[in-house]
Amino acid sequence: MDQVLVLLLFKGYPATGKSYLAKKLGNHLNIPVIVRDKFKTILVKKGFSLKEIGYRSYDIMWKYTMLYLGNNKSCICDTSLIQPHGLSRIEYIKKHTQAKIIIIECYCSDKKIHKKRLISRKKIPYYYGIKTNEQFKIFVKENKKWDNFLFPYCTIRVDTCKKLNIKDFSLFIKDIILLDGSNLYYY
Repeated sequence: MDQVLVLLLFKGYPATGKSYLAKKLGNHLNIPVIVRDKFKTILVKKGFSLKEIGYRSYDIMWKYTMLYLGNNKSCICDTSLIQPHGLSRIEYIKKHTQAKIIIIECYCSDKKIHKKRLISRKKIPYYYGIKTNEQFKIFVKENKKWDNFLFPYCTIRVDTCKKLNIKDFSLFIKDIILLDGSNLYYY
């Protein structure tokens, strides 16, 4: 990553380990992590509507991303990207920064572990207007239609239910950076 400008974008549902892995990877690679949830929390506290929170938090995240990449600094975006609406912004960023885009799609293959992670959270994702587990199930079901959507960039699917060595994973990413194309890899 030393010679190549890289944008690592995390993708996946709540409680699939995106934030945990993004933070560990950022620390290991010594690159900043832009956390979209922090912007959502600020917007909620400022009284923005649920509709505004969604697009405004993405706008803020993309602006920070452009600042880092524009200053020739690779970065990680901790976000959900569960729908393809961010594709045009990603393409704009790639065109204007020439950054290598890598999507890291987190999932949890063990439904019991995933449910335990969701329950262990102090708050259900209130920024989606979700107040109950039933509403969360509906949210996931509505977004399942995008499960097979593959961004046209290199994508690494990571099962966060399995033990992951961050050093080995970092080396894997560094190897992927050297390759061209929009291949799909499983780790």
